[in-house]
Amino acid sequence: MKSLIPVRIEKIEILEDLPPFAPTSIKLGEGNEGQGEVHLFTGPNGTGKSRLLSACASVGLCLNPNDQLSSPRFPGRLRLNQQGPQSSSPRFLVLSEQQKILELQISLDDPEPRRSALSIFAFKGSSTLQQAEIGVLQKAVIPSAQQRLSFLPPPTGQTNQRIADMKIQAVMDSMESGETGSEGSHSSIARLEQEISQLTGKSFSVVTRRKPSVGLYFKWGKDILPISSLPDGLNSVLSWIMEAATVMELIYPESPDPFAEPAIFFLDEPETHLHPQWQRHILPLAQRLFCNSQIFVATHSPFVVSSLNDGFIYQLKKNEDGEIIVDGPHEASKGDSYISATERFLETGEWFDPESENLLSQFRDARTKALEGDSKSREKAVSLGHQLSERSQELADIIGPEISQLERLVGTSK
Repeated sequence: MKSLIPVRIEKIEILEDLPPFAPTSIKLGEGNEGQGEVHLFTGPNGTGKSRLLSACASVGLCLNPNDQLSSPRFPGRLRLNQQGPQSSSPRFLVLSEQQKILELQISLDDPEPRRSALSIFAFKGSSTLQQAEIGVLQKAVIPSAQQRLSFLPPPTGQTNQRIADMKIQAVMDSMESGETGSEGSHSSIARLEQEISQLTGKSFSVVTRRKPSVGLYFKWGKDILPISSLPDGLNSVLSWIMEAATVMELIYPESPDPFAEPAIFFLDEPETHLHPQWQRHILPLAQRLFCNSQIFVATHSPFVVSSLNDGFIYQLKKNEDGEIIVDGPHEASKGDSYISATERFLETGEWFDPESENLLSQFRDARTKALEGDSKSREKAVSLGHQLSERSQELADIIGPEISQLERLVGTSK
């Protein structure tokens, strides 16, 4: 069943003024209803993954085409001009300092596309929350397009305040209803706490305290921690998930499920700071929580790639002229291991340290020549095989049968 995302990017046309890319057309696959639609871009360093995401993030400017956006990948300014019809699937041209770099085809099957444009976010995995003072139920402000789309951390304290307000409102709702499971803010914060608990494998909850100082704290397992004491991995996850969730609460205050409202996310290396165990769960979490969203991801992580069961993978690679092309979409497969993801999409087939890989290469080259009748290569292969076997039991288990087969076929070296 096709997704019902009312605002989504349907097609990306890379024009000739966006190095390192060759002009290319990317028709995006369409996901399934009930979970976030993921488009994952991967490729070696220097293939423009972050640059492409930064340019696409300018779609959030459709609220006001006169706005301009700067980001670390475009120190100049990005602008978005509408080129096509007002309805259906209009085309928008992305310009950087008067150069035409990108064309986006966007569906706008939404009665309030301007409001949906507010729920478009760009995050970098290295971003973290910072310690800041909070007040009590302060007037919350929706971040500007520049703040939401630049891949830079939000202004210090804004996210903290919105998280604290959500928790305080939840407590007030619970007291008023006399129940622990009332609707609205309470259920929203409870869902966030539950998802973070599931991701980390430890009970997690938001805490606001007056002592030793007024501030936002997090109970993780048995410990109550200020932001300054959070592990970097947990902090980086909270920084973008809590930022998006609290802003969507503001944009859709009457919605029974603000997180299920339309949204577009651009996530640049969300695996930063994360142990592989968490890397395997971060995209499934986003797909569950923001179930009516498009999620664009740039990553090098085989754990993130292999965690994608439903979604689309795009490989960025060089053509004969040294320009970058986009190969895909490849529909994600259920059950792929991180090893197959590494070999297929990251095109890396080395599993040992560089010295061992070098010895393995020499061994297999000598073994091939020995099988062709070269007696000196036979002696070299056996010697290299013994060196490899002494390095680890794993290598011994791999090389032992190969040495035995070599000696059986061509005889034992003297």
